[in-house]
Amino acid sequence: MATPELVGNYTPPVSAWARFIRWASRDRVFKWVPFVPTQALFMFMMPAFALLIYLSFINWRLTRGDWWEAGYYAVKNFGRVLTDERFVGSIGNTLLYAFTSVPVEFVLGLLLALAAQKITRGRSFFSGIFLVPMMMVPVVVGYNFTMIFSEAGPFNQLLSFLTGSDVRVNWLADFVMSKVAIILADIWQWTAFMFLMLMAGLTGIPEEPIRAAKILGANSWQIFWKITLPMLKPVITIAIVLRLLETLKVFDTVLLITGGGPGTSSESVAMTIYKVGWEYNRISRSAAMALIVFFGTMVMVFIGFWLVRRQQRAIEEGLV
Repeated sequence: MATPELVGNYTPPVSAWARFIRWASRDRVFKWVPFVPTQALFMFMMPAFALLIYLSFINWRLTRGDWWEAGYYAVKNFGRVLTDERFVGSIGNTLLYAFTSVPVEFVLGLLLALAAQKITRGRSFFSGIFLVPMMMVPVVVGYNFTMIFSEAGPFNQLLSFLTGSDVRVNWLADFVMSKVAIILADIWQWTAFMFLMLMAGLTGIPEEPIRAAKILGANSWQIFWKITLPMLKPVITIAIVLRLLETLKVFDTVLLITGGGPGTSSESVAMTIYKVGWEYNRISRSAAMALIVFFGTMVMVFIGFWLVRRQQRAIEEGLV
């Protein structure tokens, strides 16, 4: 006897979940799915952000009663922050770390990616080795570089071997070398990120233009400069923008290697905000610092988006 599903034109009912999956799989819907968690988190954080704005316009410290009873301070916090040598110096340090380490990471990552691309056997093994620093916990990286530049560390031992004398210098107490140690630690750990991004970009480059260039007699440098590098521009832009934004938030590396010292000479802006707010209890001034950094970072984000869109339009129009 035939089952009810096969009798006449009867169609089995579709469950609500199946209808939802079918609806969510549409192109015009699916492309917005990744933004849903982000928007949900953003809405969840809105009350905290509103409180941050309010705190920046009052004069409140943790030792002065409740924040809702603090007096209105208008824009005085912002004026004091923008003229604070410590805050301005920490911004300078952060920009120094970002615009020194990221270009070096890009060059090293590109060289490693180009070298790994030419490896025919064992590429996965060597790529895994290159990625090890990025997988390490920041506290381990900070501890290692603290030991390297300590008085009895390998750096002094190397100098002792080269000079033939016993070198005992605490480099992390030096105003210049403390910053150099932070930059070297960032380069050592995050060159792997550049390598990963650029390796993915090189893998996605089509072979046809390269083959055509070889047939026309182009050498390796011409192929790299005229074909490979232009096709990598969108990936390069994204990688550099992401690393710049990440470096602007550097905190743990500075804390673990130098603690912001000597004095406050190597503090990053994130460390300054933390110390002013939670060590000195100046919450309102710390909130004003955070807002200034937030809007500065947003400017960089929009510049990054503009650069990425520009590269995409150039590719679509065939200008690269």
